[in-house]
Amino acid sequence: MKARSIREVSAKAIKAANADVIDCKGRTLMPGLIDCHVHVMLSEVNIRYLEAIPLTMMTVRAAALMRAMIDRGFTTVRDTGGADWGMRDGVAQGLLPGPRMFIAGRALGPPAAIPTRAGAPTQGRGPASAATR
Repeated sequence: MKARSIREVSAKAIKAANADVIDCKGRTLMPGLIDCHVHVMLSEVNIRYLEAIPLTMMTVRAAALMRAMIDRGFTTVRDTGGADWGMRDGVAQGLLPGPRMFIAGRALGPPAAIPTRAGAPTQGRGPASAATR
């Protein structure tokens, strides 16, 4: 390893000047995993339930979720809808433990499948339907 990165892998001992030996005690040292589809801000399966949860609670849940990602070996994630630049930068600045984040911003989906605030799918030509397009 050099500068927190795995530099070389070999079945035989690697010779390097001033190298530190890491005894993994039978475990495996591997590079960090990448998850390309996460939603750190979505802590409920039913998205309508999120309307009743304060943003601060969503953030606390997201922090716990990101810590669990790190604990499982994920060092980089791509949030495909929900997290914003504040969450990403908070992790990058060391304010929250979590994997490096690439964010997509708001989630996208087909207009008829996006629920309105009342939970009914949008259809037709009304203002709710137009807002989701």
